[in-house]
Amino acid sequence: MDFERIMLDNTSYSYYQFYKLVETSRPDRYTIHYFAQRADQTYQKTYNTLQEINMMIQKIDPQQESILVPYGGVDTHHLRVSLDRFRYELIRRNIPYQLLFFMLKHPQSSLTEFCDYSGKSRSTIFRRMNHLNSVLSRCNLRLQYKHLQIVGDERYIRLLLCQIFSLSTHNIDWPVSPQIEKQVQAVRKVVLDNSEDFEKIEDAHYFNIVLTIEFLRIQSGHFVKDDPRYDLLIESNPSYKMNELEEFVSVLPEDVQQAEMHFGFFLMNFPITYRNQNDTHLQKILAYYKSSQNIIWHFVMDMFHYVERKADNKELNLHSDPVLVGNALIMTVGYYFLQIDLPLLSSNVAVGGIFEFGKTSLYERLKFYLDHLPAKYADFVPVRGALLEQYYNLLLPTYTIKAPQYRQTVGLMMQTNVSSFQAYSFLFNAMPELEVEPYTLGQQYDMLITTSAVFYRKNAAQGNCFFFQVGDDQSLIQLALDVKNYYQKHVVDTLRIDSKKD
Repeated sequence: MDFERIMLDNTSYSYYQFYKLVETSRPDRYTIHYFAQRADQTYQKTYNTLQEINMMIQKIDPQQESILVPYGGVDTHHLRVSLDRFRYELIRRNIPYQLLFFMLKHPQSSLTEFCDYSGKSRSTIFRRMNHLNSVLSRCNLRLQYKHLQIVGDERYIRLLLCQIFSLSTHNIDWPVSPQIEKQVQAVRKVVLDNSEDFEKIEDAHYFNIVLTIEFLRIQSGHFVKDDPRYDLLIESNPSYKMNELEEFVSVLPEDVQQAEMHFGFFLMNFPITYRNQNDTHLQKILAYYKSSQNIIWHFVMDMFHYVERKADNKELNLHSDPVLVGNALIMTVGYYFLQIDLPLLSSNVAVGGIFEFGKTSLYERLKFYLDHLPAKYADFVPVRGALLEQYYNLLLPTYTIKAPQYRQTVGLMMQTNVSSFQAYSFLFNAMPELEVEPYTLGQQYDMLITTSAVFYRKNAAQGNCFFFQVGDDQSLIQLALDVKNYYQKHVVDTLRIDSKKD
């Protein structure tokens, strides 16, 4: 279940889904009928939804003009409220967010106090918390209502809260008290001033969320327990420079100081996403794990070897990509420490990308490998479900780009000048699964793309010929959707393997 479905009630979720259609449409003037078709709902329901959304965005931003125009039109030229902002306003008005935020700021509160604060009845709160309670249950956590708190492993509680509040406030400043904000910035400054490894932390927002959750949970008397597994991440690791933070943890009971520093260092390393092979922190991580030759390094290398050996493309070399290796190591060490199939929540703020292929042969091979782990990797058995999902998403782009069975040759037939042809050829070649070349009569292609209506009519019956109009953005968007649907149906859905063959 996606994050928005967990945090929003049915009405709010429908508003979010509809506003995503509006906000992600090219600025223009549209008919209500246009959005009714895109949302696959009646004209009257679409009209009512747009009326509600129009009032909502004008309350969110008083400078927002009405997007409704006379004679049933919708004008998005002057839309000011981003999808992130609209989504946040919906989430913060719903019970799951309100309850969690209330608990953080008022750790000794009761359900009765929250009912008074929110103006909602107990039965409404219980009903609206169903989706989130299911997520908590997957993490071996539960919400205690008598004394309002989440009960379970403190590490899981903090990680889940970090996910929830960072996703809720995506591209939004999270409102916390000035006192907490001052503490957060003080710690952040010490970390960045004393560790060159974290000079390039890209997601400052997530880092601030992590520190805020840490302070609020510690201040309310909730501490993590130490774990000998941390030695694997810390021992002889030149990046472990947590002594600079001793002034902040010295006020804590002595028996929890080391545990909090160890967990704090873990949070700085999970879940980091590397994008640049020259990243200082990535280089040190790779050097550390390669020299230590610990269980994490061997597990990732063995998994890569298996995928390469079973791939149809014998030129596939996952080991040669330092960014891929680094992300796999960080991902693996995270679940090794957690020892639970902790769900990583995901938002559908971004519409699906080019690699949403479903369960391909890579998925089946990874599943077979993780289902048949040797005894030396027994510690990974409890988290293999989470690792399967994460490895699949991580490796799929590289796997599909390198695998010839995923490539489709495209004959591009355009009646235009050379420069225009090159521009569109370059655009289509940016889709990793397509290999575009000028159309040649008599040549066999997997797909045909054309700007000629006559050529299209002659070949449309084949089902693999697609038309677009030069200079028309909507036509290009439709082309991309048609190509993606064709690729899914005729390539992805047919490339299934029986895991027993492995």
